[in-house]
Amino acid sequence: MDFGGPLYCCGFPGRKVYILLFTCSIIKAVHIEMVESLSVQDFLLCFRRFVARKGLPVVIYSGKAKTFVKWQTKLLEMYGRECPTWKFIAPRAPWWRYWWEKLVGSVKSALKNSVARASLTRQELETVLHEIEARINFHPLTYVGTDVNAPAP
Repeated sequence: MDFGGPLYCCGFPGRKVYILLFTCSIIKAVHIEMVESLSVQDFLLCFRRFVARKGLPVVIYSGKAKTFVKWQTKLLEMYGRECPTWKFIAPRAPWWRYWWEKLVGSVKSALKNSVARASLTRQELETVLHEIEARINFHPLTYVGTDVNAPAP
């Protein structure tokens, strides 16, 4: 789990929005949520949306930012025994988070290429983020060959 941003929307001058990126370490799928602020309340709503769509994760990896530490305690209160194990990576150890930073880079690159410097409304930006998520997640889970007579993987 990692944050990206801030991003700005037209219609809300000077107001920032952020991207909360959930990355599956097994199949490298991403889930992108747009968040109004870095507050605990906004995070909890975002996390509930994620759980409603994808299910409760078993383990969460993140940096050890103060906001993530606050969120960990709130999730413990909210989910009790079913709460995911939260593992913080070592500070200043970018190699620990390489697998999700690569996907964060893919999201940023796609956002830069599709939006560039255009001014989007909140709904347009959210739509673009969902399209980016779908495009990044559109990769085969196994090798796809060109020989029609090849055995099934």
